[in-house]
Amino acid sequence: YTLDQVQVMDASKPFTYSTAEGDAILRAIAAVPASSSPLAEGAVMSLQKDGAPVGCIAVASSDGDDSVLVITGDEAGYVWRAGQLDAPEVRALYERGTDGFARLDFQAWISLWAPCFLGVTL
Repeated sequence: YTLDQVQVMDASKPFTYSTAEGDAILRAIAAVPASSSPLAEGAVMSLQKDGAPVGCIAVASSDGDDSVLVITGDEAGYVWRAGQLDAPEVRALYERGTDGFARLDFQAWISLWAPCFLGVTL
């Protein structure tokens, strides 16, 4: 799906993923060897759901992946990556080799995203 499709999702429905499902995705990603991509790992990809997520709004797009702010469900307030891989946004996605697998709320996410993609420190 594209950013245009994400922007018109039904944001009134509960977010597609629960916290438990997000935890499972993060555990599967953490188990992926550094030399491999989560997209190539069956354990990660088997946890993905079909279609664009609902219960969120797009806040950024880059190379086929979108960052969405979850506004409903138990993940409300957190930012998820959606697109080729649906997963909670965590520090480890921006700073390879870090141990940061705690979910990022919007403020924590923008403070990591802006320097990476805009060259601006907030």
